[in-house]
Amino acid sequence: MKTKDNILKILAEQQDTIISGELLAEKLGVSRTAIWKAIKSLQEQGFDIKTIPQKGYSLNDGNQLNAQLIQSYLTTDMMQIELFDEVTSTNVLAKERSSQPGIQGPLLIVANSQTAGYGRFGRTFESPEDTGIYISYLLRIDQPIKDVGQLTTATAMAVSYALENKLKIQPQIKWVNDIYYQNKKVCGILTEAVTDFETQQVTSLVIGIGLDFKTDLKKLSPELQDKVGSLIDESNNVTRNELIAEITNQFIQIYQNYQNGDFMNEYRERSLVIGQTVTLKSGHQEITGTVETINDDGQLVLRDNTGQVMTYMAGEITKVNVEGLTNGTK
Repeated sequence: MKTKDNILKILAEQQDTIISGELLAEKLGVSRTAIWKAIKSLQEQGFDIKTIPQKGYSLNDGNQLNAQLIQSYLTTDMMQIELFDEVTSTNVLAKERSSQPGIQGPLLIVANSQTAGYGRFGRTFESPEDTGIYISYLLRIDQPIKDVGQLTTATAMAVSYALENKLKIQPQIKWVNDIYYQNKKVCGILTEAVTDFETQQVTSLVIGIGLDFKTDLKKLSPELQDKVGSLIDESNNVTRNELIAEITNQFIQIYQNYQNGDFMNEYRERSLVIGQTVTLKSGHQEITGTVETINDDGQLVLRDNTGQVMTYMAGEITKVNVEGLTNGTK
């Protein structure tokens, strides 16, 4: 890593703490002059690094998304990052990138806003600027995948872990792809497969995450304002760069062995629907019943009103009989 990248990593890890130039020079094995030059370069790049005379330097991460800061918070350097101020959709861009050369390892696409964000069944996902987290992972596939739905389940756990670690909250998961907090939806996840036209084999997976982090709900459409939530009151000093990195750290860890379903016990503990009466839309059918469990493959086990128990690999829970739940979609 370059000197300025190392400095950025150290300052990011101890955000809002004053670190002396002498200490930085000692840690990195360079001169004080090299530290000063690197700090000036970072400031010229737009990083909010304060110089405190006779004391040292302090970084304010702030609200501005920055790929270098996100990278500095990651526990691995295997993830490439592309950051944009505005895109139509991070998932659309990820799918376009899947057919382009030069993308070797996993790719993280981050956007400050989306003009045509979407969720399951093509539903619009409103993505105002400067407040939300809109990201997509592009993953190359070199072996057959058992179940794309299980990866969505794993991603929901990665997001939950990140929110718990950084914001100290207890989110819940509505099968299969929605994260709820205080009975309102705060996050949606969409997994899509990219298929080779000639071989009809899945060559890449795209996992999109849309999170209402510091979203001013008044800026959303009136019909959404009572259906979704925002974590603005829970975020404290956690920045979008930090949370994106933590979600990514958790995702990378769980993705390595997601097909073994080791995380499913913890997924079930966070389930919003187990033991609840729900209405499930599967294909052209609507089934009302009680959720018995979610099995280790991420499938919903439902006992309908006739007492018959059925297992569903896919579908959408459109109603949940939970007191106080605002069961909207976004």
